[in-house]
Amino acid sequence: MKITKKTILLMPFLISLLFLAGTGCGSRDEKPVTLAGSTISYPPKKADGVSAKISLFRKIDRKSGKRIGEGRVFTIMEKSRVHAKADIQNLSLKRERELLFHFNWVGPNGKSLFKKRIIILANDSLLDISSTISILPATRQPGNYKIQLYFFRELIAEKNFELFPEFSPASFYRDKNQPQIVLLKKADRKTGNGIDGDAVFEIGKKEKVHALFNLGDRMDYGARELLFRFEWYGEDTIAFYRKRIRLSAGDPSSTITSSISTAPGKRKEGKYSVKLFLFNKQIAEKKFVLLK
Repeated sequence: MKITKKTILLMPFLISLLFLAGTGCGSRDEKPVTLAGSTISYPPKKADGVSAKISLFRKIDRKSGKRIGEGRVFTIMEKSRVHAKADIQNLSLKRERELLFHFNWVGPNGKSLFKKRIIILANDSLLDISSTISILPATRQPGNYKIQLYFFRELIAEKNFELFPEFSPASFYRDKNQPQIVLLKKADRKTGNGIDGDAVFEIGKKEKVHALFNLGDRMDYGARELLFRFEWYGEDTIAFYRKRIRLSAGDPSSTITSSISTAPGKRKEGKYSVKLFLFNKQIAEKKFVLLK
């Protein structure tokens, strides 16, 4: 082949193409493997190749750093997000150069919703990478989604997840008897049954008001995390106490409770109420009176 000036100028470009071709999809098994936790992995053919495991969750606890609401089913709601974290294996063996990753969030129609590019610098001690998307009612539709992770141009891992529609009490309870809050004076230690307080309770040093809510059939809510919140109100209609309750997708609990003290220094005579919210939507309320 006659080497010309034009050929010499093209040589760096041709070498780069050969390098990229050599590091493409041929370096990974074509058949994916499903790992524990449902990450779909495309394993490297070499033992020292980079691989990843993806976890999805609702948020991170600021104090403990623990992942909250981990799973593959989430509910569309205001001020909520889906977080993805990828734990990278064999990353420490590739520290001599910059490494390029990118996340790709894919919607129900198969189109990309959002991409995040991540460059890990040489000698960086980072072992995991993350990305997040909002799941606001105005921007997301119910359906099946997925997140993909690429290492340079190679797809190395992906994970499917589902978004449930925004919760609507009217629609959810349309064909069901909507459960009610039951107020109790105390629980019987022998039988475990509650002593009904009806709607009138006494102010006393050791007295309490217990609120109990029975969900009914847990499976009616779907295999997803349930986010409840009790709110207690006085006559000024300002909540003086809130209790958040999170039931994970695998939690079989069908009853949730909350209680307040009616000690004289804390409560006054008057009208009160307790409300229960699910996914920030009110689903029940019970009114009661405190007397001396």
